[in-house]
Amino acid sequence: MSTTTLRHPNLDILLSKHIVLEDKEKARLISELSLDDKRYLGNYLIDEELFLNTEKKSVYPDTRKPLDGKLTFGDTTYVDGVEVFVNNKE
Repeated sequence: MSTTTLRHPNLDILLSKHIVLEDKEKARLISELSLDDKRYLGNYLIDEELFLNTEKKSVYPDTRKPLDGKLTFGDTTYVDGVEVFVNNKE
């Protein structure tokens, strides 16, 4: 005699590979799970070393650029961690 345990349909969605959810959708799916289902989800993700991928929607453009070793904060400039003094007199 076999016993079958029914899983919450949200678990099937959350554990699906190659699916990306928005943060709100992921939170809604998880909030509808029972405490046991949440424990199962957490333990499964830890055991499989998986992450729930979410789609990040940013209203700001990506202005990141690679560091070139020269940083400027206001009037002070640093090159490789050393303050550089600029002499504009010629």
